[in-house]
Amino acid sequence: MTDQLITSTVLLLFLLLLSLLLEKKVNPCLKYALWLLAAVKLLLPLPAFENPLNVLNVIYEAVPADSHPAPSTEIIPETEGSDNIRPTITSDAISNSAVAKIQPEGKTPDGFHTNHPSSDRKPDTLHILCTCIYISGMIVCACIFLWSNLRFRRYLRRTRTPAGAFRRGLPVFEVPGLPTPCLSGLFTPAIYLNSKRDWNDEQLPCILEHEYTHFRHLDHIWAMVRCLCVILYWYHPLVWLAAYRSAGDGELACDAGTLHRIGRKNAVPYGKTLIAAAQNRSRKQRLSVLECRTGAAGSMREMRTRIHLLQNAPRTGPAALIIVPVMCFGITGCTFGSAASKYGTSENLSGLLPPAAVSKLSAAYAYAEIPITAPNAPTASPDASDSESVLTSPHNSPDPDQVCVLIWPSELREYSFYYYIPTGGAQDRLQTLMNDLTEDWQKFDRPWEFMKESGYQICYQGKNYMAFDDGYLFALDFFPEIDFEPETVAFLPAAEICSYVQRLLEEELNYERIDITRIHDIVSARLDVCSLNTDWKFYSQTITDREILKRFENWFCNAQYIYGGADCGNNNACLELTFSDGSVIKLSIATDSCPNFGVNGVFYDYRPTPVWDNREFFRCFDEIPWEFI
Repeated sequence: MTDQLITSTVLLLFLLLLSLLLEKKVNPCLKYALWLLAAVKLLLPLPAFENPLNVLNVIYEAVPADSHPAPSTEIIPETEGSDNIRPTITSDAISNSAVAKIQPEGKTPDGFHTNHPSSDRKPDTLHILCTCIYISGMIVCACIFLWSNLRFRRYLRRTRTPAGAFRRGLPVFEVPGLPTPCLSGLFTPAIYLNSKRDWNDEQLPCILEHEYTHFRHLDHIWAMVRCLCVILYWYHPLVWLAAYRSAGDGELACDAGTLHRIGRKNAVPYGKTLIAAAQNRSRKQRLSVLECRTGAAGSMREMRTRIHLLQNAPRTGPAALIIVPVMCFGITGCTFGSAASKYGTSENLSGLLPPAAVSKLSAAYAYAEIPITAPNAPTASPDASDSESVLTSPHNSPDPDQVCVLIWPSELREYSFYYYIPTGGAQDRLQTLMNDLTEDWQKFDRPWEFMKESGYQICYQGKNYMAFDDGYLFALDFFPEIDFEPETVAFLPAAEICSYVQRLLEEELNYERIDITRIHDIVSARLDVCSLNTDWKFYSQTITDREILKRFENWFCNAQYIYGGADCGNNNACLELTFSDGSVIKLSIATDSCPNFGVNGVFYDYRPTPVWDNREFFRCFDEIPWEFI
């Protein structure tokens, strides 16, 4: 019990710290998934394998070797003057014995009579008292959990009115007096709304999509898991804090998943919906970690964090995708298992986990940023006039003293993005334009409905700007000094800079802006892929089947623009479409389950089927051995 308490405390401290540090640096869904380590540690009875990396080894090493007394034996005559003797094993010997064999009562292996200390020893009062306190606390927490949930469930069943069904037949009910929309029910989940209809026609779809995302994330089940952790570890303050923090991360992950479904252009109305839900909810009506349901709204303080992340969606960079799995694998090695039998010794770890387990642990985070190292992977042509030369000029990191342009070329490439750094007179002119840039920020209401990214970012003097149509720049990592409102976004007019950068990209890198509505009359489609799903082996297949090509035309030319881009392994697959007039367009296809593609930094969601999946596309290329991880 003590070992479990120590190792679980270390793991929870790590996860809590990681949750705070990664709040604005990685995708919320990835951050939310890390809490699975805590659930496994706290609830599953894992085998106690010896682990030389376990933190318990450090504690045991600190204990002097002579503090473990050797078994002591007293030789006591059975009767005065008798030759028969009996060995008496003291309680210290029993507690420190590594192996104990059960013998018949009153006999030793050699036939000696034994005097058992346990027969004369009084029960450990402190141990019994602690056990009673623990069981009592667990019963109290379990009763509170059952009472609150059964009471709420009874209230829902007695007052609910059917209001239809949402996606995948998820029932929707209206309930009078419900403080916030929620998803409730472990085995028969349903969405519950306030029957007063406090939502307008624009906000109601956002609420339903939010609760449906909770359903897709299985948050009604994870709420039960959090409750079980709190009930079993009611005495541990970090478990309560972790349960509260994981519930908050679940809401952030739900926000990210909802926006992925409804499109980032709806970020403003979605944010307004969250604010309205928080305002309709009193301070006393808060979800407890002992309640097995989800909620669309939290406190106003939580809402400020969520609104900020809606406006500044964090992107999981290459460094985070490498560092986070490594850190999680390291903390798992330090907190799972038991102490080694010999304290302070180092052993070979090659047999601790099978290689397949290690690769699968990091595979979930490695779609976009793992370099292509397959021997048959294509390389860039040194010919500057060739269209593939887009891979030769850009850099993997920016120069802080130069104007750098961040690009996502539609090519099978090594990294997710590159930095193009103009030289000579082009660099001098760009620096002059950036230095002369007037901080004339202009505010726009609902800009996502009519403004679209240009497919690149400008980085200069520690500031990053995303370029938009009509020559506007949007600050990505800092706030301009203007009166900022949640429904208002500020842009900086920079038509001359944007026009000059676009011309440089087209002339130097063949990095052009492409209108996807011209994707018609496809005569062939070639897919080049080298990703985790192909075991990092390069494959290429060209198809000319007219039925499949017509399906591609319908998917891609009608795709929905994704504000904020995508990061789904789009660097690991490139689709080259050839048209009847001889023109060619290249699309960078996502290599995970997300049905999206990019065209030189502008990303679209084509959603080939009602089910949110990318498999239907890859099934069209039957010669490529594709397997989703």
